[in-house]
Amino acid sequence: MVNDTNFANRPLSERAEQLKKVFEPVKGYIHLVHRRGATTKEEVVTALNEAIDQREEGLLVKNPASTYCPDKRKGSGWVKIKPEYVDSLSDQLDVLIIGGYFGEGRRAGMVSHFLCGVAVPPGMPGDKPSIFQSFCKVGSGYTLTELRDLGLKLKPHWQKFDGKRVPDCLALPAGSREKPDVWIPPSKSCIVQIRAAEIVTSERYRTGCTLRFPRVEKVRADKEYFDCMTTDELEQLKNMASGRLAHSHYDDEADGGVAPGKKKRRALGVRVERPKGVAANFRPTDTSDIQEVSSMFGGREFCVVNGTRDFSKEEMEKKIVEHGGCLVQNPGSETYCVLVARLIVRASSIISTGLYDVVKASWLSECLETQQFLSFEPRHMISASPHTTAKFAELYDQYGDSYTDDVTEEGLREIFMKVAEIGGERLRVTREEIAEMESRYFPNSSPGGLFRQCKVYLDRYSTVGKQETAIEACPLELTGLELQMYGAEVARDFDETVTHVVFDKE
Repeated sequence: MVNDTNFANRPLSERAEQLKKVFEPVKGYIHLVHRRGATTKEEVVTALNEAIDQREEGLLVKNPASTYCPDKRKGSGWVKIKPEYVDSLSDQLDVLIIGGYFGEGRRAGMVSHFLCGVAVPPGMPGDKPSIFQSFCKVGSGYTLTELRDLGLKLKPHWQKFDGKRVPDCLALPAGSREKPDVWIPPSKSCIVQIRAAEIVTSERYRTGCTLRFPRVEKVRADKEYFDCMTTDELEQLKNMASGRLAHSHYDDEADGGVAPGKKKRRALGVRVERPKGVAANFRPTDTSDIQEVSSMFGGREFCVVNGTRDFSKEEMEKKIVEHGGCLVQNPGSETYCVLVARLIVRASSIISTGLYDVVKASWLSECLETQQFLSFEPRHMISASPHTTAKFAELYDQYGDSYTDDVTEEGLREIFMKVAEIGGERLRVTREEIAEMESRYFPNSSPGGLFRQCKVYLDRYSTVGKQETAIEACPLELTGLELQMYGAEVARDFDETVTHVVFDKE
């Protein structure tokens, strides 16, 4: 608002000019952000490379005709480009998992975060490293399924960590608070490829530094444990660009080489690729030529974070528009849901706000397959908003089982998986309850419950009820096992609760 004139709906170009007239920059108090015009990809690339050289976080690209919408940046108007989020514009580090931390909530009962280290170069050339210094802690970038797969691979080799007896192969700083719950012998571990924003100073790790915003890119199954980054290589990388990991320039030449005047550097235990353009996740999909074939999504607003190999982000967005939905690249107050195929840093950031329904991409696939707009079910959700959580509490139990709807075979399988994920107090079912369920649901097809309501005393003692007088090699031992197989309870004592007595005629 300037002189009673509302500029909220005026184009950016007009608002920017008005700012110059209203504010006089004062060093240390008021600063007008530097902006420049661009009409070609080359101009954007040049600006991005300059931001990298100046150790800046990145660019904010805005359409000069865009209007200001609080908490709602339309994809066609504003695009944020950060080098560390653009594939191959920043270095990726190959580090070794040396410790683990148990998770909570959905990750309870499994190692969900990892302590990673780098190798101390051996004294003799050709020898394998035997000491690994702690370097960073990482707990994002992978899905729950990927975490389980990695956990199954490492589980046989985890050992409880004793802070008073640190293994000789691990180097932690004196008095470190970053102590893992478990550790793993380096030769039994694996290398993970990590991407991060920059290397920063830290006393929590033996290297004296760590990573800012680290996330796992993938497990390097093609590398042996001793092929991870070394402390020497880490030091060189840290000094190369004052810790910034995004220091490579985008090269628009067809051969994909480095920019003119730059020498290609030797890889330092990291894999460096050259970008082909701005990552698709940060470009809005062109839907200008999409024809609407149905109104299934009824004008609802969706934000698609990423897709799968078979159903890409671009394809998902086109299908949403095709069936009457609209898109934003950043969720706002009117966003119906956020669609996520893989749990990456950006998705985790959205989840942490607790404001949005973050839904699995499979929900969209189901809608398209059935040609129906499906209501959310707990199995569709990665994270639910307060409103949806309250609604689910009325319709479903904590495991996602509906109070009113019949469950399918696949649905029951997912509910059992949810029970395993959540854990909690072990469910105890009485024999009477089991017998009732068998009678109700499997009246003629449950041979395992033939003697379910029988409590049998076996006459296998010289003196009734005295176990110390058990008859050696008594044939009733086998009879007891058979009775139990068909649901009977074998009594240890002879009392009034016994319904049947079995004895051997010999």
